[in-house]
Amino acid sequence: MFGSKKKGDPRVRAILDAEGIKYETDTDGDYRIVFGFDDNRSQVVFVNSNTETFAGVEIREVWSVGLKGGGQLSAAVANDLLVRNGQYKVGAWQVSRSGDQLIALFKVALSADADRSELVPVLSAVAVQADEVEKEFLKNDDL
Repeated sequence: MFGSKKKGDPRVRAILDAEGIKYETDTDGDYRIVFGFDDNRSQVVFVNSNTETFAGVEIREVWSVGLKGGGQLSAAVANDLLVRNGQYKVGAWQVSRSGDQLIALFKVALSADADRSELVPVLSAVAVQADEVEKEFLKNDDL
């Protein structure tokens, strides 16, 4: 799945390479980046190579899973994520299903032409927000 020959969107690759950010690409050409934190935790962030257009603007998604499990979110956790959404300048929590797993991910949609000064802070913000929720609610470092 990872380490494929597909290189992904060259606009993203150029920024990551210039910044010295290590990454892998999956079979879709999406970028997988592992961020390490001072407390020996890590968080995986994905940058989609495929883009979409909204109102004439080409956008891409940057995201990371913060919660994963069977069943449903408790009302307390769901409400907590909604409150957090109101505090962010960019990005929000989204809940979806993958098979029998419920996944809560933090996602930012930004211009596909975002430059280094836009993309790099978003990568960091996505990693931090997802890791904080994982640490608080799952009490582990598996995602």
